[in-house]
Amino acid sequence: MYPNLSYFFNDLFGGHLPNFLSQLLQVFNTFGVMLALSFLAAVYILKKGLQEKEAAGILKPLIRKQIIGKPASAMELAFNGIVGFALGYKLGLLITDFNNTTADIQAAVFSSKGNFITAIILAALMMYWVFAEKKKQQLADPKEETILLKPKDLVGEIFIRAAIGGVIGAKLFDCFENWSAFIADPLGMLFSGAGLTFYGGLIVGAIAVTYWVIKNKISFHRMADIIAPSLMIAYALGRMGCQFAGDGDWGIFNTAYAVNENSKVIVANSPNHYHTTFQTQTNFFNNHFGDTTQAPHAFFKGPSFLPNWLFAYNYPHNVGNEGIAMKDCTGKYCAVLPLPVFPTPLYEILMCLFLFFVIWKFRNRFKYPGQVMAFYMIVNGCERFLIELIRVNSTYTIFGLHPTQAEIIALILVLVGVIYFFIAQKKKLL
Repeated sequence: MYPNLSYFFNDLFGGHLPNFLSQLLQVFNTFGVMLALSFLAAVYILKKGLQEKEAAGILKPLIRKQIIGKPASAMELAFNGIVGFALGYKLGLLITDFNNTTADIQAAVFSSKGNFITAIILAALMMYWVFAEKKKQQLADPKEETILLKPKDLVGEIFIRAAIGGVIGAKLFDCFENWSAFIADPLGMLFSGAGLTFYGGLIVGAIAVTYWVIKNKISFHRMADIIAPSLMIAYALGRMGCQFAGDGDWGIFNTAYAVNENSKVIVANSPNHYHTTFQTQTNFFNNHFGDTTQAPHAFFKGPSFLPNWLFAYNYPHNVGNEGIAMKDCTGKYCAVLPLPVFPTPLYEILMCLFLFFVIWKFRNRFKYPGQVMAFYMIVNGCERFLIELIRVNSTYTIFGLHPTQAEIIALILVLVGVIYFFIAQKKKLL
């Protein structure tokens, strides 16, 4: 696993990276990098969709009014000053205590440590920058002008709302899903590099974008159709972050395989071999599942011509430090799962990439506005419900059933998607 880019590039170059570069790369968490790439891919697909609808005359430019020639307002100066101070405060810590900061960048970012000198300097520079820019455009008599924003120019506004709402929702729903852990360590949960719930991000991000769409009097159903492919590609690439970093979004234990003393996944000696691991690693299983009998597992041996990691993986050096200590390992990330699990993030990557290409290829064959989004909701809900069958997650007790949060939302998503699809066809929504 690659908790940060230092692990990735050291593995790529056989551990021969210069020490300074290796430490610098520790700043970039793999999950965060992949999340950023997923956003960029979503923005690209969204822009293509907006350009397509603009060329077809389906979406019209937005009319906006703005006042030009005004000096920088107190609010603009204050905002830039606050942002500059916050960035400068932490940037100073990186400069003055590089080794300790890069060793645990998350702890450093969310600690109270920083440098007031660099904070004040950067705050002053950012305030001066906005002041100077406004000064160059200042008029003796500020005037109001009308501007036309083409649909493709709206990407930034949509993306900012979706990204902020998505991250907040993903983290909040993760806290709800793991309520006991959140109560025990609320700050640790909120600022952890792991633990983002997709459906939480989807729901809150969708609310934020929907509000913006309605406020700007844009066709909700047409915009939903444009956004749908972006959501699927973003999810697929985001799951790459889960897989590469090992953030805990893996499946149940696959007892057809075992882990040897060198942390390598091997085929188990017998179907009951996992009991030996249960006995030797009792503390791990008791801490996570109450007792060994509650540890979720299944026996599935893949074809011998395929690699073991396709069916069972033990996530060495995972970012959550889940598991037991690795042999001859030093550093922050030295944990490995004592039993291999189904690599469910990998399965979701493959399925969602396939579904993205399906949605993208057939997006213009749906006759009525809203049906592309409805189709996305149906296939996404089905995909997630199926993956939950072999995925480790917290469950709820409802009428004697024990569904996960994702299973409940996935079923609702499918149901709403089916209803939405037929309403769109019957009502011919605009």
